[in-house]
Amino acid sequence: MRSPAVPPRELHIVLLGQSQVGKSAFIVKYMTKRFIGEYDSTLEETYRKDEMIDGESVSVCLMDTVECESREWHRWQTWGDLFIVVYDITCSKSLTFAEKLLERLKQQEHSEREGRRVWRLLLGNKTDLERYRVVSEEEGRRVAALHGALFAECCVAGEGRSVNEVVQRALIQLVGKKRSPSPTRLCASDSEISSSQSRKSTFSVSLRSPSRLKESSKLAYLHKGKEAMEVIDNVLKRLYSDVVTKLKERAVGRLRRIQRPVRDIAREYAKARDAPSTAPLPRVISVTRMQRILRGVIQYRQTVRKELVEQFKEIKDNPQPKALMFTCMDSRMLPTRFTQAKVGDIFVVRNAGNLIPDACNYGHYSEVSCTTEPAALELAVKRGGVKHVIVCGHSDCKAMNMLFGLHACPSNFDHASPMDHWLRKNGHRTMKKLNERLYKGPQPLQFDSEVAPSQSFEAIIDPFDRLKAEDKLSQINVLQQLVNIASHDALKEAFDQGKLHIHGMWFDVYKGEDYLFSKEKRQFVIIKEDTFDSLIDELHRRCNVPLGECPDIRQGHFTPG
Repeated sequence: MRSPAVPPRELHIVLLGQSQVGKSAFIVKYMTKRFIGEYDSTLEETYRKDEMIDGESVSVCLMDTVECESREWHRWQTWGDLFIVVYDITCSKSLTFAEKLLERLKQQEHSEREGRRVWRLLLGNKTDLERYRVVSEEEGRRVAALHGALFAECCVAGEGRSVNEVVQRALIQLVGKKRSPSPTRLCASDSEISSSQSRKSTFSVSLRSPSRLKESSKLAYLHKGKEAMEVIDNVLKRLYSDVVTKLKERAVGRLRRIQRPVRDIAREYAKARDAPSTAPLPRVISVTRMQRILRGVIQYRQTVRKELVEQFKEIKDNPQPKALMFTCMDSRMLPTRFTQAKVGDIFVVRNAGNLIPDACNYGHYSEVSCTTEPAALELAVKRGGVKHVIVCGHSDCKAMNMLFGLHACPSNFDHASPMDHWLRKNGHRTMKKLNERLYKGPQPLQFDSEVAPSQSFEAIIDPFDRLKAEDKLSQINVLQQLVNIASHDALKEAFDQGKLHIHGMWFDVYKGEDYLFSKEKRQFVIIKEDTFDSLIDELHRRCNVPLGECPDIRQGHFTPG
């Protein structure tokens, strides 16, 4: 009589590392042999794949983690058998972050896992970008050896062989060693995924109760039965029904797609409940994105609507916007908030990558463009009398990441994609400047304007090499758009008469810091209290206007001249 199939042994792999180093892409490439360049970096996911390692069937469970979720560290630590710490070979900052993770894993190996070995693998990703490499293979090996970790490099965007080889070699190391039982392992992997401090005591008691242990021991004699697996399944369901129910509830609760909106709505509901208001409390129902937006409208009506209506009335007859800002459509970019602009202060135009196409893309004289960017320039500058145009980019720009990826792997260009055409048509000059910066190092780059020579300048991008290549590209992109604005003949007269001034800004979405490009210092300068006066003085000299008409970059709004 055939014995029931033995379930494969589970091996748990946790991927750690800074955001944008390729953790999610690594997992998807391993699972599907496909490369996908864009992910939501705020979601944690778990994947499973069966493998044959040295003749043994193994179920590989991979967990994709979130960089900033330090509160989840204990759960990752107790769940994983192998920790793959990923860094980007084009970004030295990501290696520094990875080294801190390795050190933390090494310190907690004995304190939290009671002697069970923590297998660590330091993985350098993006070897397809060899020409942009800033972290040598020798440096990676040195860091790995220092922390007792294995080392490998791979290319997620290229052929899948290197990704599979990395996982296979790591699994061979794990399968070759016996797995020591840990008291933190209470039951199946599903319960481990939903682990928490409160779970340990509750589930330990329910799983180890004498009655259950006595009855479940009978299962050992069923291995020769014809319907053994069915009998075992029924017994387990009967014995552990309450535990299974709890696990399902906790698994649902752990899904970030549900947990985060629920938490946000609960917080908003609590605020509305505690706030002194005669309006009835909104009923909290099932959460959708549109419901959150509509709830925001209700909150706006109950709070700031009355004040804004008064401001609308004030500027209705005499609107005097002081600037036009081109910025990215990224949902994290809130220009009126981080500049503290008032109603009517700034025209804002948003698109993918804060790109303003060069005039040669539109035609001259007899050819009239009907696209947004030149129309906005005419409306604000020629018809609205605006004297300041600002281009504001930001870190971790998805459009710039895509442009960088298209340049690194031209074969990924999709002829049916409007986004790919938009980036290729308007981003090639920016990419040429990035190649020059990466090849020559932090040397001055020349940005020349033929139509308005007064708007030419030099720039030193990231002089201390603290930014990854994509963020360098984002800063270069901001400055290239200034040149593109100056290329339009319709603005030449305003430039020649000193009636129009263009500025480059850059926003760090992780630190919440604003930077202004200083033509005198030839680099982006952080806007804060001790740099404010020098930046305003430079604007006064460069714009040759009274201080009252210079953009008040500290307060964020534009004081009338």
